[in-house]
Amino acid sequence: MPPSAIRYPPQGGWEHVDKDWLKSLKLDRNDTVLDLMRHIPYIKHDEEDDFDPRMIFERTTVVDCAAERTLGPLHESQRDFLFEPFGIEVPPHVHVLANLPSGYDGHNIFIDTERGRVILADTQVGPRPTDLSLFDKGDWLEYATYAVP
Repeated sequence: MPPSAIRYPPQGGWEHVDKDWLKSLKLDRNDTVLDLMRHIPYIKHDEEDDFDPRMIFERTTVVDCAAERTLGPLHESQRDFLFEPFGIEVPPHVHVLANLPSGYDGHNIFIDTERGRVILADTQVGPRPTDLSLFDKGDWLEYATYAVP
């Protein structure tokens, strides 16, 4: 990954990432996730990258909350493509770090801020649970789950 592909947050975080911004995107996230989204670096995923996005894992592109196109109004299909995994309901305490570049083939990566876990969801293959996976709290928790050190 070239260093120029990484966007680092300014001191104090990404100014536009606030409760109003989340509301405009119809994203239901809690304050912990909002703080995380506001202060992490992002890998560039601008409109010109849509046809050749940078992959951070097999068939997995990062969600870029710092992209210029996220500042204006988005059509619902754009919002879903950029921020939400298809067919998976994400609770407020979970950040979608990465999603599929297109279609159904690929992975979603979730950060569960309540449990301190990272969930790797291969939606094409289906759940492949690990010892840390849960089975009674929602479909997204059945996927491979790893502790965050």
